[in-house]
Amino acid sequence: MRAEGEILEGIFVEDAVDDEAGFGFFEVNSVFARAVAVEGAVGAANDPEAVGMFFEKIGGEYVEFAEDLHLEGGRELSDFSGASGSEDNLKGGHWGIYPKEKRGVGRDPSEGLGVRSVGSFLRANGVKVHPAGRLIVMGLPGPELTDGLRDLIRRVQPGGFIFFTRNMAEAEQFHGLVRECAELVGHPTIMTVDQEGGRVARLAVMGQRPASGEELARAGREEWFYEHGRLTGRVMKLVGLNLNLAPVLDYAPREREGIDNSLAGRCFGENPKEVIRRAREFLRGMQEEGVKGTGKHFPGYTFCGLDPHGDLPLVDRTRAEMEEELSVFRAVGEKCDSVMVGHAQFPAWGKDSGPASLNRDIVTGLLKETLGYGGLVMTDDLEMGAIANRYGSAEATRQAVRAGEEILLICHNPACVEIARDALAEMPEKEWAGAVAAVEKFGRTLFRPSDIFDKQGWKEANEATRGLREKVKGI
Repeated sequence: MRAEGEILEGIFVEDAVDDEAGFGFFEVNSVFARAVAVEGAVGAANDPEAVGMFFEKIGGEYVEFAEDLHLEGGRELSDFSGASGSEDNLKGGHWGIYPKEKRGVGRDPSEGLGVRSVGSFLRANGVKVHPAGRLIVMGLPGPELTDGLRDLIRRVQPGGFIFFTRNMAEAEQFHGLVRECAELVGHPTIMTVDQEGGRVARLAVMGQRPASGEELARAGREEWFYEHGRLTGRVMKLVGLNLNLAPVLDYAPREREGIDNSLAGRCFGENPKEVIRRAREFLRGMQEEGVKGTGKHFPGYTFCGLDPHGDLPLVDRTRAEMEEELSVFRAVGEKCDSVMVGHAQFPAWGKDSGPASLNRDIVTGLLKETLGYGGLVMTDDLEMGAIANRYGSAEATRQAVRAGEEILLICHNPACVEIARDALAEMPEKEWAGAVAAVEKFGRTLFRPSDIFDKQGWKEANEATRGLREKVKGI
């Protein structure tokens, strides 16, 4: 490919250390160096899924291979040395991380690395963003964006962001982070979080913890589920979040109590009928505040024996038996703006069916065609053990999209975001175009974060959340 080049001043190598972005950073002789991102250069020298770019190790140093690169101002590859400072590195189209006149500034010149604010860096510019990046909803490693993360976001242009407590120092800071993420992306953006209540309530680290699904179910007051939804929507909207990864549509039979399958304390009832009524009320309250809801974990985690965060659960129930779990999604699905497909294996859909989230018979055949669901369909986190223990990021991405998923959650390692984007870019357009259209349609209904954080509104909403929790607990 051809790409216009530019010289970018200011490479902060030491900032790369412990930077979880993981893209374009390599350790060379215990020094972190940043290489050049060029679209079309894919794979890695010794691990095709390690990074989303092509690097070769030459003379103990890493340099990037970029075919047919055009440099700004008519400069030729011969004007640049390889990372180790050898002109031989340029043979075969290899090119260096730094112009030779700048290599080694601030470090031992023989290293050819360590250039900081006075250094120069050759970078591809004007590369077209791939539209399939819209399918990715990515997590961030901390409460602030690094330059590397900003660069990744600009290049990938993800469909959205998922936030965790690690991103939240206090409410005004978090609101600013959400706003900055929205500004870096040139389209309407999903801003999401798991805000169920109880132990799964990310925003509680900055405010009040809502009552859990189990606590609300024990109290049994239907109107409190509506109030819970309304207050959840209010606090989310105040910090710029427009999609909640809730409600849980699984149920908790008494005979399943004590089984570690990730559902403890999270369900709205002991049977489908209770969950259907209460989930509808929760969604009604939250959606009245403008925040969308996600039903999970399709086609049902109720009878999982393992927590999918650690490994792949097996749900050995017949299709007839599964109608019990599916009855909730049939009744509540039309009220859900999106549905999350879980990482469990269901042999009723094939002995070697694999995770439901990657299974076309379940995602497209069962959810979309049989149940007729027409909202946005997403995976659970593709970095969970149920997936990561079996598939690389690129393979999981391909299988999820081919199954019919429209949003891919990549919650923790930004390096996996780059891998997923590159895997999508290599797929034929016909395989991802429908999913991109679905995400674009969904995006047109989303609100953007407010320009100014409402401190008083945040305080009042959290006081109301505390008040509801105390009512539910009978305090």
